[in-house]
Amino acid sequence: IMLLQMLVFAPKVNAASFSTSISGASSINQGAKFTVTVNVSTTTKIYSLLASLSYDKTKLKYIGASCLISGCSAEVGTRIVLDFPTSKSGSFAVINLTFQGLSAFTAGQSSTISISGVSASTGTADIDGTGSLRKITVAVPKSSNNNLSSLKVDGTSVSGFSQSDTSYDLGSTDNASISISATPADSKASVSGTGTKNLVYGLNSFNVVVTAENGSTKTYALSINRND
Repeated sequence: IMLLQMLVFAPKVNAASFSTSISGASSINQGAKFTVTVNVSTTTKIYSLLASLSYDKTKLKYIGASCLISGCSAEVGTRIVLDFPTSKSGSFAVINLTFQGLSAFTAGQSSTISISGVSASTGTADIDGTGSLRKITVAVPKSSNNNLSSLKVDGTSVSGFSQSDTSYDLGSTDNASISISATPADSKASVSGTGTKNLVYGLNSFNVVVTAENGSTKTYALSINRND
């Protein structure tokens, strides 16, 4: 009976474990090279790291790797095998992995780089670690459209307005002010220089600037003469 009680109520010993993470690039331009970093967090000193490496070979090409621990040896294929010259614990980066997006990996698409089946050696035993992944997305190119679709003064379309024509002579007026409004051709673009403008006697010049999503600008110049 005493032996049975010892077996049933004996305290459980949790096996040592550690965690991994993948940091680095998450958004790339189509066809670009990029690097991700495998990191380890462990309270147990370890001498090695083993993990299965997985990625979509139709979208990504493996270029190479560099171990981030001085004196370590690294082999990378379908598995990552790292051996450290001395034991390490804490949180630290272990290896950089460099890839390149292939032509089939197009704007707006995503792909995942992951490691699984992770384990390490403490020198006396092997311990399991958690896997991790990194989602990579090909960025959609930002719009370069910095055109206006409409340009109005006091609510009336500017005579002869054209997206490609950036200079307009509005003639003359007796008014003390005018109201300029403009609409960008691309909703992602922004417009500055609109609103109510006070007029001095003589020639008045105003600029309406359109800034595209990618930062490129176009300036529409307006001139108007206030009669004395």
